[in-house]
Amino acid sequence: MDTVTHGLTGWLIARAVPSEAGRNEATFAVVAGSVLPDADNVASLLGSEFYLRIHRGISHSFAGVAVTSLLVALLLYRFGKWKDLKKLYLLALLGQLSHIALDLLNSYGTQIFQPFSDARISLDLLFIIDIAFTGIIVLGLLLSRYRPSRARAALVVLAAYVGFAAILHLRAEDAVREAAVRHGVPVVS
Repeated sequence: MDTVTHGLTGWLIARAVPSEAGRNEATFAVVAGSVLPDADNVASLLGSEFYLRIHRGISHSFAGVAVTSLLVALLLYRFGKWKDLKKLYLLALLGQLSHIALDLLNSYGTQIFQPFSDARISLDLLFIIDIAFTGIIVLGLLLSRYRPSRARAALVVLAAYVGFAAILHLRAEDAVREAAVRHGVPVVS
């Protein structure tokens, strides 16, 4: 997904989390977490080849987000008003895990097991920029300004949208496989 959609998703998730003291810091922790893995975009300044090698690598891995979520939490704990380090960490981690989940939905692939494996995992369900997906998020944000339950409803609609995309994906794969068999093309995977 694009970075804007990641940030909007983080904001929607922050709205869906039960309200408590430190709401601004909580929102910032989730939103910062939801865009932080794309900080590797800075590598594009060092050349396209280098960028393509490291993008969606360690910054998008479970190990990477565990460490960088702690850094976000420590910064917010030190400079913010809310002094609950554990919750700040969990909120930043939630934002980063949402980033990983969204990036797994497109075809580019994400190295979620870095530094232990360079394998790129991809579900290939959505395009990197999906107007309908982002529209659901924006609508959810607009409708949830005063009612967090609407943010939760928007997240359910997003999950249903992804589920629908998964069904369509499986049907398309089956159609291609059947056409290949019908025309004598060997199907490997």
